[in-house]
Amino acid sequence: MTNVVVDASVVLAWFLRDEQNTYADALLTSANSVSFLVPQHWTLEIANVFALAENVGRLTASDVAGALNTLGSLQIEVDSETYSSAFGMTLSLCRRHRITAYDAAYLELALRKGAGLASLDRKLVAAAAAEGATLFQP
Repeated sequence: MTNVVVDASVVLAWFLRDEQNTYADALLTSANSVSFLVPQHWTLEIANVFALAENVGRLTASDVAGALNTLGSLQIEVDSETYSSAFGMTLSLCRRHRITAYDAAYLELALRKGAGLASLDRKLVAAAAAEGATLFQP
């Protein structure tokens, strides 16, 4: 099974109709052959976007429940070492590429685990390419 670090931009494209795209859809379709890895802040990031989307009418409570059901059916491993890397490699990646610590945590995890990175964030993808990280292609 292939390990893939999947960031919030891809996950949210699965559930927000106005952000759907073929890359994210293809990754979700291949979910039975990949194991997703996420940094520790991922659950809070996803919950925050779901709450905001519900507050402005982009999602209903029923949509969020369905999304949570889908996420619960996927093989998603939350990394236990994210925070121990925060002031080391993650901070270095932030500085080097001028990206947020949240985004750098995805890149740091992909580099540390030798996993592919799945992202729709252009700055994160550029940083990953510069670092020689594998960009996952479904």
